[in-house]
Amino acid sequence: MIKAFSASKLLLPALLALGFTALSTANEPYPIPGTPSSRFEVRLDGVVVPVVAYKDIHYCHFSLDEAAEIEIVAKDGPVTEARLQPASRGLAGKIEGASVRFTMPGPMSLVAQLDFREKLFLFADGPAETVPSDALDAAKLGAVGDGKTDNTVLLQTALDQLPEGGTLVIPAGHFRSGTLHLRSAMRLHLEEGALLQALDDHKSVTPIPGATSFIGFLVGTDLEDVSITGSGTIDGNGYVVRKAYEAALKIKKQPGRLLYLRDCKNVSIRDVTLRDSYSWNVQFLRTDHVEVEGIQILSDVRLSNHDGIDVVGCSHVRVEDAFVFCEDDGITPKAAEDREVSEDHLYRNLVIWAHKANGIRIGSESACRVMRDFRFENIDILNGANGIRLDTTEGAVYEDMTFRNIHIE
Repeated sequence: MIKAFSASKLLLPALLALGFTALSTANEPYPIPGTPSSRFEVRLDGVVVPVVAYKDIHYCHFSLDEAAEIEIVAKDGPVTEARLQPASRGLAGKIEGASVRFTMPGPMSLVAQLDFREKLFLFADGPAETVPSDALDAAKLGAVGDGKTDNTVLLQTALDQLPEGGTLVIPAGHFRSGTLHLRSAMRLHLEEGALLQALDDHKSVTPIPGATSFIGFLVGTDLEDVSITGSGTIDGNGYVVRKAYEAALKIKKQPGRLLYLRDCKNVSIRDVTLRDSYSWNVQFLRTDHVEVEGIQILSDVRLSNHDGIDVVGCSHVRVEDAFVFCEDDGITPKAAEDREVSEDHLYRNLVIWAHKANGIRIGSESACRVMRDFRFENIDILNGANGIRLDTTEGAVYEDMTFRNIHIE
């Protein structure tokens, strides 16, 4: 459990000494994390919900604690066919001209496909998390959310100087940064409307320590008690950064990670949207006691090797209530050759869209003695070359693997 600690009096002088200035916190309209959709309008009980256009998909977030009427309006004309996925939800839309109406019974993730238009994702979230009253606000410390300013030094200084149990809040706005290194006993919280995005300059996204052939945006090694929370968005700017690296280095693929944690303990990732990685979106390596809940992963399917969540040589892992839209494998438990046992994994209440690979793939790396006690429950796989695939090419023995209520469309 991370303890709250008042850090503002300790950290602010250090940032001022570096030349940063504190900003006012006047309430201003915040931008949605991307371009407003020109294809769809979404209404929740008659109230318009902002829809983001991201690559070739569209999506929106809203809070929902009880049943509500959803209306989707196609801005380019009438709808003749509407499909709501997962089919296991049993939802059907009523079509009236360019409008599709249905009742959403509670928090869930849905894919709406209207004729052959681009996909629309609906993310109905539960109640937002609160943060300690003495949490540090990055904007008050001088971070500028204008979508242009390089906030790398300020944000890294804030993370480095957080006392044990401190929380750094990224408020609503478009904040740019290079690679950030996480620290032990800390929480990074992104508020609604917050977008933390990698800079366009590819050199600002640096190689991962100990794995220098990869680049990473948020990285950490040998840490304990790390949390990333909130309903904001973390964006690796993957297509821009990766293509620039490939051009500069004259290579075909620059692999990287949006979030990379190695040899860590007690990790919690909750509610955030993670999008546009360089290859794998999330990787945990030899990291134990991991909890992932309520997140959304959105990949650019033009980039190869875009796995959703890779859990390599880890034990005591929980991944629940997540939505994974990826180019490559969706959920991929693996094993590292320098750890004999990987055990006690639970993957539950997931929606997975694997663009061209496997919804669930176990053991594409399996250089260990045993992988055991893996449970997969209440999972909807909407697309993929294979629904479930198990590989044992590197010698691991599999024990006690349970698959229950897996729906493959």
